[in-house]
Formats: sequence, structure tokens, C-alpha cells
Amino acid sequence: MNFGESIVIITGGTDERIERNIQFFKNNLIESFEKFKCTIISGGTKSGICRFVGDIQEMYPQNIRTIGYCPSHMPAHVEIDKRYSTIHMTEGDDFSLIETIQYWYDILKSGIDPSKIKLIGINGGQIASFEFHAAIVFGTQVGIMRNSGRAASVLINDPEWEEPLGKEQGFMTKKLFKIIKNSSEDINNFLTRPFIIDPDIENIQKIMVQHRDSGIDMYVLNFETETVDITLFSGFLTALDNIAKEALQVGEILSIKFIDGYLAGGFF
Repeated sequence: MNFGESIVIITGGTDERIERNIQFFKNNLIESFEKFKCTIISGGTKSGICRFVGDIQEMYPQNIRTIGYCPSHMPAHVEIDKRYSTIHMTEGDDFSLIETIQYWYDILKSGIDPSKIKLIGINGGQIASFEFHAAIVFGTQVGIMRNSGRAASVLINDPEWEEPLGKEQGFMTKKLFKIIKNSSEDINNFLTRPFIIDPDIENIQKIMVQHRDSGIDMYVLNFETETVDITLFSGFLTALDNIAKEALQVGEILSIKFIDGYLAGGFF
């Protein structure tokens, strides 16, 4: 898949119960893309944050291209946003981690450096939370919207996703992502200026696909005795090459294991 030179992932809340809350961020988000040329990846529906991406596409068709990742079997109450440039259908039966896994698979297989990609997170539930954390792990430049609630606010207040600066800085910590203010200027600054973090490659031990009930490892790739190459994250590609056609079935969990814990996800 051809993504172009600049990629922005926009993810977050799509639940109809939070529609009123996220409207507060709509106009500034749309305005920030007025003069920015990129491909935007999102959920491809008319729900919540995904609909905002359709609005951006409609407003700026000359400089914006949008790709929506949707399951082949959509919930009856969810409508695909036909304003998107492209809709990529996965083999999922509902929205799940499959869409996230698929777009990362496509991105990495295209040879794109994850550190050049931007992700904007606004509100969000468990799937969006996985997207936030996965993007940080891959070294993507992640921007989380301040005061947007739910998964975004949880991440902002989570000390586990901070990095100590050391004695010279008084042992303060820095976030592994940028906190964005709700203004078109601040969002545009995030889009146009680099926010560099170092992915935690040294501590990655293995990638696994586990069965939720039995805990049996269905696929394991160890990194404990070899150097991980950040340029393509080849181990991640190898793992996904083996499961991409069948993807994850209900009851299975994709888990990226670190020394201090797991970045794991399944069906929510």
C-alpha cells in the first residue's frame, strides 16, 4: 500500500455516549490540517473521531488523503464514511485490535520509518489505548489531547510511560509522548515539528500470540539473544506474516513482552 511521505494516525473515542464531549475538539483539529499535506489513517466510519477525519478529507481534498481500516463485518449501527479516499477491510467481525495490527503491518512492510509517523489521540476506549501504547513502542511521535478524557487522560497520568532524566535534571521525568493543547496552533505545531523519543528497543524480549483461556503460546518470537532492528522491526513483521491471513481469532491475544511487563491486547 502506498502511504505517501507523511502519515498521521488519528484515533480516539467513537462511542455515541461521548459524542458531545469530543465535539469540543472538532474545529481545532480540522483547522490544523488546512495547510498540511499528509495521509491520515483512522477508523473509516461516521462515528466520533473517525467522522472528524472524514470532515478533514472533505474540507481539504487537495492536500489530504485518508485511509480507513474497518472490519469486513460491521456492527449494524455503524456506517462507513464514504468521504475517505480508501477503505481497507480487514477480516474482523467487529472493531478490534485487528485493524490496528493491520495498519501497522502495512506501514512497516512498506518500509516506512515509524519515527517519522505522527499519532494524535483524543479520548478513546480500550482499542484506542492499545493504539496509543503500540505507537509509543514503535517510536512513533505520539500527541495526546489534554483534557479529552478516558484513555487519553489515563495515559497522560500514567507514570509508567515516563522516562527519568537523571541527576542533572533533578531526577525529573519526561513523557514518552507530547501533550497537545486544544488549539489549532498547538496541533499544527505537533504536525509540523519533530517530537523525538527513543523507543524501548533494548528491553524487548519477545512477541507472542497466546490463547486467552489456556494461556498456550501459539506463536513466539524471541529477541533475548539478538539485536532488534528498529528500521523495520523485522521480528514484528515475521510474526505478523505468519498470522496475517487468519489474523487473531476470538480468544487469542497478541502480546509484546518487555522486561517489566507486557503490552498486550485481544478482543474487547
